[in-house]
Amino acid sequence: MTYQEDVELMLYAENKLLREAHNMSGLIKFIKEGNLLTAKISPKNNILPLLSSHLCRKLKGKDFAVFDSTHNTTFLHKDGIKKFIRAAE
Repeated sequence: MTYQEDVELMLYAENKLLREAHNMSGLIKFIKEGNLLTAKISPKNNILPLLSSHLCRKLKGKDFAVFDSTHNTTFLHKDGIKKFIRAAE
């Protein structure tokens, strides 16, 4: 069914999302604030859910927070607890 226009558009969008998440995964710079590592990203797409599992493996045993300024969302990993926090608008 990839020949259908709507399916083709969805596959294109998925490809863009996955590519942005992959590219961003190596570019996140953390700053140490006390015992917490923090970072701020500004992606075009909502890639924080895709990045979270990668970051949990990469920073195993460390507390960290990543703020997505575009989508006003933070991923917090503290004391083994993983949580997405969306700020009220």
